[in-house]
Amino acid sequence: MLEIERAIDSLDVTVSYTVGILGDGVRFFGSVDEMTTLLEQWRDGIVDDAFRSATRLPEGLLTSRLRFSASKARRIVLFSDDRETHRPVAEAMPLLAKEEIDVLWHPLAGLRASEAAVVRVEANALTAFEGETVRMRVTLAANEAQAAKLRILHKGVVMREVDVALIDGEQEVDVDVPMITPGESQWTAELVPERDHFPLNNQRAVTVSVTGKPRLLVLHDSPRDMRNLSRALKEQEIEVDVRGVRGLPESIEGLLAFDAVVLADVPATVMTSQQMELLKQYVIEFGGGLAMLGSENSFGLGGYYKTPVEEVLPLISRFDLTL
Repeated sequence: MLEIERAIDSLDVTVSYTVGILGDGVRFFGSVDEMTTLLEQWRDGIVDDAFRSATRLPEGLLTSRLRFSASKARRIVLFSDDRETHRPVAEAMPLLAKEEIDVLWHPLAGLRASEAAVVRVEANALTAFEGETVRMRVTLAANEAQAAKLRILHKGVVMREVDVALIDGEQEVDVDVPMITPGESQWTAELVPERDHFPLNNQRAVTVSVTGKPRLLVLHDSPRDMRNLSRALKEQEIEVDVRGVRGLPESIEGLLAFDAVVLADVPATVMTSQQMELLKQYVIEFGGGLAMLGSENSFGLGGYYKTPVEEVLPLISRFDLTL
């Protein structure tokens, strides 16, 4: 602050100025004392934690230029440790140069104390089935190499914990976590480093919407032959309903009770035209899954050529007898 105050004191009386802080946005102040008061609050607590979570230098510079008077020469003096957390500051320079705004860079020493933080946490799927495994990608940052533990918490309980060798800079760590309860579930990534200056930035959270276990409808002429498949699917936490070839529901509500339908050796002749149209609607409009297992009663041999079901299959079901 002393350097800023000395610079202001050296200005000619005809020069006007504004002081501000760039973070996740820009804050302008009426005086250096006002800005100093806020900086002291930041050092001692969690005030404006969201604003302090990022340093958007190019956006801040472009916003700052709007404070200038059109009738005066314009200059921005940027005090920074040159640590860009989002986009490079160079992106703002062409427009600033075009508008004849002079930019001076005054380097600052970075944080000397050991510091580590969770930058963000992302799930590879924001919706999942109960029992399904979701991969959490956690972005970490530190200003020195050190050992740490990364924990994934659910309702305050540690579900996974992995050892992490932090580097000087950013890194990504993937953690696979099983979804254990249905509903909107919040998962928190917590970093526990050996040495840390600001523990308040060591957590980030993501929400995953978890539904009940997936349900699968399997149709086959001999349901008993599907025992092995049914057993294998249940081991994967998938509920399976095995029916005969005429077991396809006759309403869209009945189909929507399942997440996917498997036609295993089911000829088209056992379905009504209405059931075929419903199955097509189930796939196209509601995103239901459909699998057809190849056999003598499937695809072309099963009579699906030019039927509504063929329209949602990944291939044509034409059967050619010529050799």
